[in-house]
Amino acid sequence: MKSNLEYIRLFRHADRLDGQDEYYLTTLESAIEFIYKMGPSDLKLDPAVYNSLIKNESIQESNLVGLSSNDSISINQSEVIPSTAETLQ
Repeated sequence: MKSNLEYIRLFRHADRLDGQDEYYLTTLESAIEFIYKMGPSDLKLDPAVYNSLIKNESIQESNLVGLSSNDSISINQSEVIPSTAETLQ
């Protein structure tokens, strides 16, 4: 994703990306940069909870390898996202 945005930024026609389009691209770049650099303190999560969530997500991603676009995926949200009570503990 970052390389696609960099490509757009470097090889766009100067007159084709200004005003509102430039604003949207800059906002998207900022959001992606935040996601790449975020950590538990940025999300106001306990580091143990953050690491647990990241570990669970990595496991789920590895389970998705080899699935075709026709396969259905079922994810129980309560297993991935902690409840408010768990987050506040």
